[in-house]
Amino acid sequence: MYAHVVLSKVSPGTDKEYTYKIPQALELKAAVGLQVLIPFGRARAVGYVTKLLNEAPQEIKYLKEILEFRSESPIFSSRSVDTARWLSDYYCCLFGTALRLMLPPGVEACEKISGKRRISIESPKSQVPSSKLKAGEEVNKPILLFNMGLAKRVAYFIEEAQKILSENKDVILLLPEIGRDNKIIEAFKDKFGPLVAEIHSNMNEKERFEEWARIHLGKAKIAIGTRSAVFAPVNAPGLIVIDEESEFTYKSEQTPKYHVREVAIFFAKEFGSKVILSSSNPSIESFYGAKTGDYLLKEETAGKKERNTEISIVDVKEESSRQLSLQLKEEIGKALAAKEPIMLVQNRRGYAPFLACNSCGNSLECPNCSLSLAYHSPDSSIRCHRCGFISLQKIACPKCFSYSINYFGAGTQKIESEIGKLFQGIKTIRIDKDNITSKKSANIALEAFVEDEAQILIGTQMVLKALPKKKFGLVAVISADASLNCPDFRAAESTFDFLFQITGRSADFIPPRKVIIQTLNPSHYAITCAAEGDYKK
Repeated sequence: MYAHVVLSKVSPGTDKEYTYKIPQALELKAAVGLQVLIPFGRARAVGYVTKLLNEAPQEIKYLKEILEFRSESPIFSSRSVDTARWLSDYYCCLFGTALRLMLPPGVEACEKISGKRRISIESPKSQVPSSKLKAGEEVNKPILLFNMGLAKRVAYFIEEAQKILSENKDVILLLPEIGRDNKIIEAFKDKFGPLVAEIHSNMNEKERFEEWARIHLGKAKIAIGTRSAVFAPVNAPGLIVIDEESEFTYKSEQTPKYHVREVAIFFAKEFGSKVILSSSNPSIESFYGAKTGDYLLKEETAGKKERNTEISIVDVKEESSRQLSLQLKEEIGKALAAKEPIMLVQNRRGYAPFLACNSCGNSLECPNCSLSLAYHSPDSSIRCHRCGFISLQKIACPKCFSYSINYFGAGTQKIESEIGKLFQGIKTIRIDKDNITSKKSANIALEAFVEDEAQILIGTQMVLKALPKKKFGLVAVISADASLNCPDFRAAESTFDFLFQITGRSADFIPPRKVIIQTLNPSHYAITCAAEGDYKK
């Protein structure tokens, strides 16, 4: 017998499958997915079996032998290999890099040639092979749940999961974030108990491996997690659910730069998996797919709750302060007098997000990546929010070498400072990447706000990922143009998504009493449609 092997550590020059002979003593244990030790050039290397062959390729005259199997049983299936091949081709990445997405947590420690640690996991006793669909066989169309409330959505997910489990197949449920008090996870655990396994970044490596192993062995039939859980080692993926499918967290920013939705649709086409997408404001691609018939649209139309939120769009071009308009100041005063919680969102952190030379007018950019530099207080630092460049000293204009620098715009630090000056004695909590370094610190800050230790919550868009369960009296977007003017072809779409949620139109967000949207472009369709709550328009 022979085997195709891909190296555990690949480069553009070594990203291919090498053929090795399997020693006769190891033939009975040979399987796709085994970790192996192989001779490679004059050294030894760790690799993974991706295919078994009964005959050696004719063009190869001499084949080296596999030295040993380093895992007792396969750690991925042929389906994983097919998925990695598709990822490599579709996203133009290395095959070996794509295959690593299928490996168990902590596998790097088991790939050291001289190390004693081995992958120790038993083989599943019973497996349902997820064979490829045959030519001409009908493909399940993805279902798009549009504007369905949380309670009905969860009930629908559970009903569909029960059908799939009765067919002895598995379920993958994907969520954009795993935060506190997640109602969907709680409902699935209440219904299915130990059949549910979680995989996400809030868990340590040992916990993730234990859950991975339960799924691999078939002890857990429902894998719940964030983006990477789409590659959970289920035996037969019968159903893949992507909740809030329009969230940007479903797109990987690291190689392979895959999108969960595309991976799920690949599973549907190749293995007949059923795919359910849900959102109150779906991505343009998904809703277009529903309109053209590529997806099945399941829209919630009856029983909509009245949302008594008053929404105002404020044009700040004529305002003396573009950060806090006269109307916003008045509304903050009213909300404070009524002891109502207030949230101010400014999607730029720091004190001033733009710097320009007072002498020649040149804008100051990062020396590494050409993004605009920002001024931060209280340490008076100059920072780049993309690459992490930082200067704790005065910076000179690279064009005329003047140290006379003007600061423009307002970040969250400046908003916090202005609020402190206007409403003295009022406590605020700021949530952005400068003072929130972990999910634990974010939870502590939000807990303090829930316990009424502060009345005003100030933050960037990240605050929306862990909103406290409170009804806000006032929610204000300081500068809606901050996201609208980003150099991104999705700028208008993401601005609409953001404002759509802020205005209480999202199915899961408690609508506030009053919303103020400050902008330099009050007639832009992304802003007016969000204020009207008109997704289809």
